[in-house]
Amino acid sequence: MPFTGKEVILFRNDNVGAVTVTLNSTVDDKKRLGDITTYSLGIGDYAALGPFPKDGWQQADGKMYGAASVADISIAVLKLPAGE
Repeated sequence: MPFTGKEVILFRNDNVGAVTVTLNSTVDDKKRLGDITTYSLGIGDYAALGPFPKDGWQQADGKMYGAASVADISIAVLKLPAGE
């Protein structure tokens, strides 16, 4: 799905141990990177991150990227209404 800057990403740790999430930024208008690295979630924890502005987060292909340290983490993307 195209990245609009109105996304909130929800994470739930379904693993039997702590897991980490990384979100990859891009250089913003001030030439800074702002990666979120090794954001930790304990067993059964939830986290909501965002929304993220396009500047600094939208990749060259129009998307946003991230990774989790394990496969058994639930991820959902909520898109806020355009007027919010």
